[in-house]
Amino acid sequence: VEGVFSNYVINVNFPCTPKFEETLERELEQIHRLGLDWYLEPVDYAAEFHTAYVTRGLYARELKRWFGYFPREHFLILKSEDFFAHTAARIADTLRFLGVDPAAYPPNASFPTHLPGKYDQPMPPEIRERLREFYRPHNRELAQLLNWDVADWDQ
Repeated sequence: VEGVFSNYVINVNFPCTPKFEETLERELEQIHRLGLDWYLEPVDYAAEFHTAYVTRGLYARELKRWFGYFPREHFLILKSEDFFAHTAARIADTLRFLGVDPAAYPPNASFPTHLPGKYDQPMPPEIRERLREFYRPHNRELAQLLNWDVADWDQ
């Protein structure tokens, strides 16, 4: 849910970006009319990429496609919340995954946040709840796929 709004805030400076509520309504209507795979068509996706906020958050669907081409053990998938809360540990995990000695990364190094999530206005509560409802089954699918606890994503 936060990612949807974050992507919008990044794109809002593009010319002709519609209001957040309008963008979501249009995309949710497109999903309802064409199904969840509407954005996989190259023509549609190219035209709609900067407003495909909801469909880009369907992580399980995307990962399953990748897992069809590459073995699951070739992927290291991290929750961004965990990464930012435990940056040094996650960087060490990433280095080990890549076969690099974690000592190669300075222990006091930092990972700056370039877009810290400071928005001019918050996401409207009714939109937040609608997105939570939409994502709930998709988040459960992701949790099952990765053996993750994503209960906090429903909060």
